[in-house]
Amino acid sequence: MRIGDIFRAKVVDVTPNTYTLEVTGEESKIEAIIELLRPFGIQELVRTGKVAIARGPKTRLRRVEEKLGKQRAAGRPPEDPKVVGFAD
Repeated sequence: MRIGDIFRAKVVDVTPNTYTLEVTGEESKIEAIIELLRPFGIQELVRTGKVAIARGPKTRLRRVEEKLGKQRAAGRPPEDPKVVGFAD
């Protein structure tokens, strides 16, 4: 989190095991934060234009799956899945 603060990164998602950061700026700034974060383990990296990146898994997912199961058992069609997040 401190590295993100130094580079004015925006935290767009937090799970018990991951942070999803949005960093914008000059290429040199992006390269610098990547090199500093690399030892912590970068799971996914997107570097151009408008993009969508999935959020980390949450316990809410289990509740959604349970809800879908109940809807199917009641003979109702399941609701459409929702998009969970975007980063510009």
